[in-house]
Amino acid sequence: MPDCDLCNIELLITAKARIKKWSREPQLIPDELISRQVALCNAADVGYGPHQMALRESIGSEYEYKLGEYAKLWNLKYKGLYSTSHDSSVE
Repeated sequence: MPDCDLCNIELLITAKARIKKWSREPQLIPDELISRQVALCNAADVGYGPHQMALRESIGSEYEYKLGEYAKLWNLKYKGLYSTSHDSSVE
């Protein structure tokens, strides 16, 4: 009996990973209609999607640049997140 429970948990984990990947890359969804609907939802969502991610990246880069300029002005050492390849978001 415990083996069946373990199999079910493994199936749920792989299903969750697949759904997560599909939500980020809807072109990988086998069903074309669902794929288009997910892509449209991603595009229409103001808090998620390629446009929002590009905007966040742009704002982050600008913020890092300004911090670096202020650090130079005040003779401070500053090494930003983008220059050290640290990911600022936790997933």
